Amino acid sequence: MADFFLRTQKDPNNPLHAGKNPEFWGQGENDLKVDVNADFALTSGVDNLRQAMAKILVTVSGANTLFPAYGSGLQNLIGQNLDIEFLRAKIKTEIIDALRIYQFINNSNPDPDEQIETLERLEIQQVLSDGIRVSFNIITVSGKNIGSFVVEV
Repeated sequence: MADFFLRTQKDPNNPLHAGKNPEFWGQGENDLKVDVNADFALTSGVDNLRQAMAKILVTVSGANTLFPAYGSGLQNLIGQNLDIEFLRAKIKTEIIDALRIYQFINNSNPDPDEQIETLERLEIQQVLSDGIRVSFNIITVSGKNIGSFVVEV
């Protein structure tokens, strides 16, 4: 039995829930965040997109046995003795590939705030022997600019 099980209540007025069982997991409606009262709350829209991008970028490729393409190879680059320009190019490639996988997984999500339209200004800010810091900007399908997104691995 699972240690933690989240059920999304079936809403008879929501067309996405029609014909689903009472444990319907929804369309990205079940991602958790900690709210201002330090309680768990559901997240959606741009907050969900930010959470999903961070998750796929810090997950090691292959760690998800059900979907081994999920994740990135950023962690594998830490501590490597590689030419700095090659390393910078490899980091950018890993980020772009991971976000493409995210889009593939998420392409049926009806919320345009949770889909990536454009990746802009991908910059490698820091490459150290024990970590990588990158930033980029995302425009959603709905046209929202979610601002600078910083990832530290």
